[in-house]
Amino acid sequence: MTVEKQRLLTLEAMREFVGKVVPQEIYLRNLAMSGADSVNKRLWTLRLYLNIPVEFIASRLELKPDEYLQLEKYGTLVSSEVIEKLSSLFAIPIEWFLCRMPMYPILQVTS
Repeated sequence: MTVEKQRLLTLEAMREFVGKVVPQEIYLRNLAMSGADSVNKRLWTLRLYLNIPVEFIASRLELKPDEYLQLEKYGTLVSSEVIEKLSSLFAIPIEWFLCRMPMYPILQVTS
């Protein structure tokens, strides 16, 4: 068996395992999130995934909602100050926002 075929079989086995262990809704959300490969996409993904109103995040960053939405648009420069505030607010490493860490399951807290 070739190395490439072995890798594919390993990935398939891992996908099957995760699909059985992680609830389907979370699995599908994280699958969709895997394409978040820019700071802008990660801001957007985080907000949608956690179902947070734009107004909430914007107010915490001392921005207008329209100003925050501009940050989610691909190619817009996101300042280090904004990233640091979001990192602190959501307890997510700065490296995650900067795409230096892979996407990982963010469990939605429900009360």
